[in-house]
Amino acid sequence: IVSPGYEPDNFPNISFMWDPAPGVLSELDDLNLAFVASDTATFRRVTTNGACIDTVEREIFVIDPMMEIMVEDTSILCPFTPVRLQIVSESALEDIMWEPGDPSVISCNDCDNPIVTVGTTTTFTASASADGCPVSASATVRVAELFLFIAFAQPIVCPGTPVQIELQSNGQISNIDWSPGNILSCDDCIDPIITADETSTLEVEAEVDGCRISTTGQLTIDDSVREAFI
Repeated sequence: IVSPGYEPDNFPNISFMWDPAPGVLSELDDLNLAFVASDTATFRRVTTNGACIDTVEREIFVIDPMMEIMVEDTSILCPFTPVRLQIVSESALEDIMWEPGDPSVISCNDCDNPIVTVGTTTTFTASASADGCPVSASATVRVAELFLFIAFAQPIVCPGTPVQIELQSNGQISNIDWSPGNILSCDDCIDPIITADETSTLEVEAEVDGCRISTTGQLTIDDSVREAFI
């Protein structure tokens, strides 16, 4: 709060006193007042010059725009299930920016209702300008922490050696689909036997607790023991 200046020699006995108030930064006996405005407040200064007393008040209005993010589905989602986020605010928003803003996980990083696709639980934060004031909000997309793992009884074997494998997970496994299936004893069971003449990469898709996920694994063939034909 700034007042017109004056010539101190013309007012040798003048003094000022501001009422204490939240956020005040300057001395209370200064002519002007510096403060951090966090809430609407009234600032009052008493000026004394000899027998004369003058009181002025200034009310400072602080705009406190609100913003929040609504998650379309707040349940625990399967990995990589698309879900929409919606910014809600009574103020007109400008300069929206999302974090993380990677195009691989969010459909747009400057709109108010993007669709996000994540493989793990992720917190999204949106920042914007509302009525000229900076605002931000966060929301978390919850994702089931599931995994598939191919366990080989032996990871390195001679050509043509049968190897027991097992599909492992931290949930209930169902609807299994192995590929390639021609080197496996079964392509839809949890523990097939693989017989391969060369190093092979296996791919498997399955439902874990109702979520469709996939993984890969490799069986290495030791060519150093391969039979030599003359």
